[in-house]
Amino acid sequence: MPATFLTGTTGFIGSEILRRLLQRERDRRIYALVRAPDDGEAARRGREVLFKLFRDDAAATEDGKRRVRWITGDLAGPGLDLTPGARAEILAECDEIVHAAASTNWDLSFEEAEAVNVAGVLGIVQLAEALARGGGLSRLVHISTAYVAGRRGGVIAPDDLPGPRGPFNNTYEATKAKAERILRERMRDLPITVVRPSIVVGDSRTGRTFNFNVIYFPLKLMHRGLLPLVPGRRSTTLDIVPVDYVCDATIALGRDAGAAGRTFHLTADDDAIRLTDFADRITAFFNEQMRQGLPPLRRPRMIGPLAWRAVSWWMGRRLRGKPLRQFEAFNTYLPYILTDKRFRADDTRRALEGRVPYPPIASYLLQVAEYAATREWGREVSWAAFRMPDDL
Repeated sequence: MPATFLTGTTGFIGSEILRRLLQRERDRRIYALVRAPDDGEAARRGREVLFKLFRDDAAATEDGKRRVRWITGDLAGPGLDLTPGARAEILAECDEIVHAAASTNWDLSFEEAEAVNVAGVLGIVQLAEALARGGGLSRLVHISTAYVAGRRGGVIAPDDLPGPRGPFNNTYEATKAKAERILRERMRDLPITVVRPSIVVGDSRTGRTFNFNVIYFPLKLMHRGLLPLVPGRRSTTLDIVPVDYVCDATIALGRDAGAAGRTFHLTADDDAIRLTDFADRITAFFNEQMRQGLPPLRRPRMIGPLAWRAVSWWMGRRLRGKPLRQFEAFNTYLPYILTDKRFRADDTRRALEGRVPYPPIASYLLQVAEYAATREWGREVSWAAFRMPDDL
């Protein structure tokens, strides 16, 4: 029975990859790395993941329990902190590695972020080398981010990769870029594919997500009428992609012989939506959903970067407590919400043609907003099972 070593299964993208492998490849086992103090806790966390994925599907849950082996480990530990027995089992059974785990905390020091995002990749590479020596490695797929580009603007190609000095917006970008440089050096010897998503949102058909970060924060502020101003220009765009496209593309590229040794953007490219259009559509949609008698929401007004700095200074002096934390969080997300970058994805579209279609932003944007608002921005998430179509 073929098997996949998968990291990040307790996270957003990793868990959705797990769902697809279980539903579409009935003869495949999954060895899932879980950070836990012992095997019992790893198994408990694994059951929680299966519950989220297949809550109302007892057969799928039982199948997951049978085919997923929850492995205790730690990306920051030497050799991924795998026990000798677990390592031997992985080397004997697995034919591919999908590395979806990372620390996405942008406030960490470089050393703290490096301990996970770089040390984890080194541990994954060591495991891949051991698999390759035994003739058992078909592919190592690493999920990176389009924002390894750092502060650079303009058109970004998949092969573009900044050096250690960047400049970067935060330690997350810097350490993900460092991890990519390590993998690029190893592509000569190992079948490695790197995929770079932009901002990942909920499922394109349902809006379903359990990760209400980045774009969801300004969405929530708009929904509550708390975002009267945003910094930007009329040319400012927002690059988002739905989680189903990211996961389907990741798996497909990982099984494509021509994708070995290459890097792919999983991004909107020229479909990236202008911030003004995004705000118009979202504001109009929320106004349609509002209770009768409430004053209509207004679209946030664009102001330039210098004016925004003045606003930030003024708000920082006057806000306290939760409002101040919310404003600071919004400022943290700005490099991802307001961008003058265009992430080229034409190579990706050609590689996936006929297998994984790209869903235009206009086709799912309102589903994403509706799901988030009706689930109270994560407080009332429905874990009802959503089964993948058999023909995907």
